Amino acid sequence: MLSATEQLLPVEYVFMLSDNTIGIGFHHFQTEFLKLDESKYHVYMSLSEVMKSRDPNARKVAKRLAPGPVKDCEMAEKATKKASLKHFGREDAIIIDFDQMGMTVNFNAEGLSDEEVLREIEKSANALSEAWKEYLEWYHSERRKRLYERTGLKKEPPYIRCFIAEWPPNTGNPEKDREIIEEVKRKLSRSQEINVFRNIVRSEGERKFRGYKIYTPKGLLELKNGEITVKKSRR
Repeated sequence: MLSATEQLLPVEYVFMLSDNTIGIGFHHFQTEFLKLDESKYHVYMSLSEVMKSRDPNARKVAKRLAPGPVKDCEMAEKATKKASLKHFGREDAIIIDFDQMGMTVNFNAEGLSDEEVLREIEKSANALSEAWKEYLEWYHSERRKRLYERTGLKKEPPYIRCFIAEWPPNTGNPEKDREIIEEVKRKLSRSQEINVFRNIVRSEGERKFRGYKIYTPKGLLELKNGEITVKKSRR
């Protein structure tokens, strides 16, 4: 156990890979974390993609759409860097899954004795414990509570908001990039169709159909002559 269950999660796993890498950590903080940006801010985004994006504007735009979850990620990032530097002499020893706020430490056990492996596991657990404790101080703070109360949307907008952290997509997989582009085209096309008939369509009772607003670090996307473009804005 890292600490008391009311304060920190237990270590959910210790694993060893075929290359002698040993990992220690936990998968997630809470099952609802992945939905925080949607439920409080009504925007769909991958926090991991935002935090790891190579576009310097990604976090800036994401903060305008969902200040609370992005701040959560930044506070976790700050805590893990501090603990990593203290225990390992580098800032990136603790790996974060920002979508579910899981934390993991990996190390190479090749050539280590059983005692040395146990010491490394203990050091990793201590680093995780310190990072997690610091993060929870933020998570339970009045500052965080006020941030969510001040910046969360009071009601759901009349359109579905999505944020793509890198545009054009550059996942390293051309096929996946094409799938993302086609999905964006589909959503933008749907929005155009709905705008023609407005936002409410009655069928099988009353159902509300909404279009999409798709944000990127470069701006809002729109469809012109079947091609995706960035909408011109004075801001």
